[in-house]
Amino acid sequence: MPDYRYCAFGLAIRSELEVPVWPPGGGPSDVVVRLGTIPHPLSCDPIVEGEARLARIPSCSFPDRKSRLQLLLAVGGIANYLITGGTEILVEPEPGSEPDSVRLFLQSAALAALLHQRGNLPLHASGVATPRGAVLFAGCSGSGKSTIAAALHKRGFPLLADEICSITGLFVHPSGSRALLWRESLLHLGEDGACLRAIRQGVEKFILPLDSGTRQSAAMPIYAVYVLESGAPLEVAPLEGLQKIAALWQHTYRLPFVRRMNLERQHLARLCELADQARIRRLVRPDAKFPLNELVEFVERELEER
Repeated sequence: MPDYRYCAFGLAIRSELEVPVWPPGGGPSDVVVRLGTIPHPLSCDPIVEGEARLARIPSCSFPDRKSRLQLLLAVGGIANYLITGGTEILVEPEPGSEPDSVRLFLQSAALAALLHQRGNLPLHASGVATPRGAVLFAGCSGSGKSTIAAALHKRGFPLLADEICSITGLFVHPSGSRALLWRESLLHLGEDGACLRAIRQGVEKFILPLDSGTRQSAAMPIYAVYVLESGAPLEVAPLEGLQKIAALWQHTYRLPFVRRMNLERQHLARLCELADQARIRRLVRPDAKFPLNELVEFVERELEER
């Protein structure tokens, strides 16, 4: 079997499956990704959410013989994923499945389950490094978080993470220098998707390399989290108290996994710790258009003023 080594999300990952969006790494492994047959799949009610909205995803938690938490994901027509103890992901591709689709759910849903098991907070966000610390942009799919982070990267703020920000305490772990962007977002950035690799066949979302030579390797303290919303006019408003916790809860990546694994108490404690010390602000942008340059300049002024 191939042996790929990565260093992403603060983890040393050894994988039998290539994942191009993760940066290369080495050393002893925190996490192992194996290809094989899942011995005892379980049948559960399907969860339909996120990027898997068109797939039936049964999700089950159960203790194995070593009493380690496990989660089983079955993505119809693509693969089954068994995530165990925050240290292992066993991938069982379905016959004839497209490798890019198998990788996509590994690097998104399966990874999120593993991070939850490890006690990390996977936030549905993209982030950049600034002199004040990490600045994250959280939001629903299509809210513009990856586009804003990529635009800031082009203005000299290195990309820390895209789509999933893995947080421990008040620190976010870097996870690579590639952004996943829809064709429309590429046009906003002045990029041509014709030369870029799509994340999977039939999907107009592409992998945009953003390596500036100043890649952040260590976890960075979080300076601010901007929660993206559509509306009018363009403005920033602080969130306070329970508003901060509610916003972080809403934008937790694969939140249903928290409930299915009975990790609500642990997860709430992580949210409260972050909300208590980080600046969390609502960034409202006009819903009629996407004024990228205006948004980026707005954020830059915010960073200069505070």
